[in-house]
Amino acid sequence: MINTELYDRLEEIVFLLWDNEKDYNEDSTQKKIGDLFRAKHRVYSIDDLKNIFRKYDKNQEYIFFIHLAHNNENEGHRTFVEQKIVKEYPKLKYYFISRIDRGEIYAKKEKLNVYNWEGYREEIDKIFIPQTVSEMEGDIRTFEEQKQVVTEIDFPKIKYAVITALFDDEFEELKRIFDFPEDKEIHTKTKVFYRGYLKGKREIEIIAAVPNSTGMLDTSIIATQLLEFFKPDYLLMSGVCGGAEDTDFGDIVLAKQIFTFQKGKISDIKTKNDKGELKKINLYDEKNNLINYNKLFDDNGNQISVSIEKFERENDSIIQLNSLVEDKLNTKLSDIKRSINGAISESTFFKDKSIDIILEPMACSTMVINKEGYFEDTIKVIHRKTAAVEMESYGVARACQFANNGNTIPIIFKSVMDKTVNKVDSVAGINYKKFAAYTSAQFMKELFMKNVI
Repeated sequence: MINTELYDRLEEIVFLLWDNEKDYNEDSTQKKIGDLFRAKHRVYSIDDLKNIFRKYDKNQEYIFFIHLAHNNENEGHRTFVEQKIVKEYPKLKYYFISRIDRGEIYAKKEKLNVYNWEGYREEIDKIFIPQTVSEMEGDIRTFEEQKQVVTEIDFPKIKYAVITALFDDEFEELKRIFDFPEDKEIHTKTKVFYRGYLKGKREIEIIAAVPNSTGMLDTSIIATQLLEFFKPDYLLMSGVCGGAEDTDFGDIVLAKQIFTFQKGKISDIKTKNDKGELKKINLYDEKNNLINYNKLFDDNGNQISVSIEKFERENDSIIQLNSLVEDKLNTKLSDIKRSINGAISESTFFKDKSIDIILEPMACSTMVINKEGYFEDTIKVIHRKTAAVEMESYGVARACQFANNGNTIPIIFKSVMDKTVNKVDSVAGINYKKFAAYTSAQFMKELFMKNVI
């Protein structure tokens, strides 16, 4: 007799039987299966199995039986092995069932435990274990692991996502304006996401993350996770950058356009000889002696290497700033600037310092730039109005183009901490890096407080 608790459990489970069509459709087979399950399906190939799985959500549980067909040379076992089901679903639990009495059967020296059709349902809660597809595939975790791993269904939709390239300074400055309760953190197996609330306006909720390494690659990965997990309307990036000559420390550059400029093709520089053949160029010293590239030394006697090559530069550009955001910001830009400069005068950084907010293109580099003249000679050649250069923005903008179905608006702004030459964090006792992170975070605060987004 099936008790009520077990009866209710069967109503949630999908019954799968590996069987040929003729035997499955027999009235006797259908009566044995009964109508207690949520659904019942015949499968006889791996494609059949996958088609069934597509009909249900990922949390659906199944019980998988194989009709042994012992009187026909264990046909069910043979066909099951031939389809290599276990290779695709290595943790699949399956049970052989037959009309013969329960016991052990040897099929090609493999011992099979076989259960009788009679009374099998009463043992579901004792022997036969329901499984989800992920469990069949081997995605099985302990209870403690399950508490730590958040599945997609657990991710809330949060309107605002925030990313910074650095935890020190950049994310720490966000802590001045947001509360990040520890019990609100969302932990996946590889990343911590910080759920925060704007101080003074707690209805503004954000989800924030920091890549473990700087640069476009790691930042674009974490940006994509933020977009796919939390489906935000906006992705904001604050932080620090290198500025053009006409910018000042702490100035906020809001990227009106993002471009990357260190792509291209490297090739040898060749010239034609008297036979019309292309040959690599040679270098000569002042006495017209051919230079041996493998025997070059600097003033201190250190061996150096020289490569003569041609770099054909390419650049990719993304129109960055959403036009509606720009329109709303323009009407409130003066108020925002006034608020930030007022906060600076009350801070411990400066007493007589004011900053500007600049809406211009931002360049994205794959490396730290510390070379005199590089900004003017290399970056501004591409976009003459470029106001800043940094290392992550292009990856963030690119992620917003493709993740979350392109539904997230990126807003990228960074504050000037140096001029890409003679780089130091502190000047005359002032930590310019921390000051830049501070003004950038204050700008984010004003976007919310002034209802720009």
